[in-house]
Amino acid sequence: MAATNSSHQAATGPQKPRVIRKLGNIELLHAALHALDQYAGTGVACHYVVPEHLAAVARRDELQQTLDLAIARTVRQHPVLRVGILREDSRKPAFIELDTVDLGQQVEWHVVGAPQDYDTNSRAILNRLIDGKYSDLETRPSWNIALVRRDGARTLEVMFVWHHAIADGMSGKIFHETLLQHLNAPKGTDDEALLKNRVLKVSGSAHNFPPPMEKMVKYPFSIGLAVSTIYNMLKPSKHQETQAMWAPIRAGPCKTELRRITVADSTLQMVLIACRRHKTTLTGLLHGIILVSMASQLLQQQAPGFVGRTPINMRAFTPPSPPEYPKLQPAETMANIVSVTDHEFDVDLVAYVRNQIQRASAETDGRSTLAEVIWSSATTARHEIRKAVDLGVKDNPVGLMCLVPDWREHNKSDAKKPRHLSWVVTNLGVLDGAANVDGAEKDAGAWSVERASFSTSAQVTGPAIGVCPIAVKGGKLCLDFCWQVGVVDTALGERLASSVEDWLAYLGTKDEGACEVTQ
Repeated sequence: MAATNSSHQAATGPQKPRVIRKLGNIELLHAALHALDQYAGTGVACHYVVPEHLAAVARRDELQQTLDLAIARTVRQHPVLRVGILREDSRKPAFIELDTVDLGQQVEWHVVGAPQDYDTNSRAILNRLIDGKYSDLETRPSWNIALVRRDGARTLEVMFVWHHAIADGMSGKIFHETLLQHLNAPKGTDDEALLKNRVLKVSGSAHNFPPPMEKMVKYPFSIGLAVSTIYNMLKPSKHQETQAMWAPIRAGPCKTELRRITVADSTLQMVLIACRRHKTTLTGLLHGIILVSMASQLLQQQAPGFVGRTPINMRAFTPPSPPEYPKLQPAETMANIVSVTDHEFDVDLVAYVRNQIQRASAETDGRSTLAEVIWSSATTARHEIRKAVDLGVKDNPVGLMCLVPDWREHNKSDAKKPRHLSWVVTNLGVLDGAANVDGAEKDAGAWSVERASFSTSAQVTGPAIGVCPIAVKGGKLCLDFCWQVGVVDTALGERLASSVEDWLAYLGTKDEGACEVTQ
């Protein structure tokens, strides 16, 4: 794409950037994190089942053309995929229109030889993408796709990785749902004209470009909350016993270490039944398990308390078709439409948890004792999430973000303070990977998704550990554990992943083979 734009400029002279709009508050936050090398990329990868007639080695070119066309249609459908970012490292960056998107630059193909090498190669590609910093932001869109498969295999992994300034985690799920829809759509009359040498013309991206989430719906807040927020931003940093002193902030390298576990659907369904019985959710349960695991691994002197975080999808609180944006459908829109709520596990609670861990170690059935602790913490976390959800847009952190005049300076200041958050659980829920076609077409060979994963890069000033669950309907639950190399001890991260694996297996089924962990 860069070559295309350069040749055009040589003939007509430099063009003035066509500004769509300035970045909104949460977009400014993520642009600043990216510019300061404090966060790189977010990714959702899906394993697609390739129709039999396209799976053969001899049909590789046709397979690539099919994927290119579906990706082009998806890019055309979602405006955030066809824009650049002007002056990212400034107080007022903006989204700008691009003329073209070159799939030759944005999409890469990888063919892995031996089956036993697949996981290693796939993980290396994912790590490279989520840790890669986006360049040429003013001439290229801020996303990449890697297509990974073994020649002749019926499955193809599609890794979609993007700059968080253009879209939130839920957008990754929306991307794959859109891509699957286009893979199974009948051929269109404009298919041949859509791509020329893998280049898609995308001028006019300002049309129906999503507004900032604070313009989609109002986020009112009280004067008292605003004063408290400003005071907390300006007051001198003081040691707090819930801070993550065990994971000190280090500027670099911002390299991500990743571990993954998967849980069988049969086990997941039993876990969800248990969650409902204890009046909580999978997200709440994960907070409870992580609390017990971290309290058992870190000494009281290292971590007297913890703070965890849960992102909340705000699409449900964003009315469709508002008067100013009549075509806006938040549930189908790739954008940043997300908030957060935090969970404080204070000194007294963590001390109690450690006492219960010690007590359980001396009991024949110590797991039952710890299970009670986990369920109690899970119920509390769920109650806190419910409270945030009940407030909706009122006194929401999104509304308060307007109080920050410069997110670059804010993030630089954060880098000089102790880390606030120990972990975050970002649950994307369930992706429907079924082919949305009638029975005859499905039998003839439609595309479908059988597995998904969700990953984030290390967060230099954010949560020390990211826990990222996603499941495909009727398939396995996948959880990625992500942390910064050299900041979080590798053994701690691996034990955390194994602990979550073990507890989900224990709470969902006694079948030891129900969960598996990969390095």
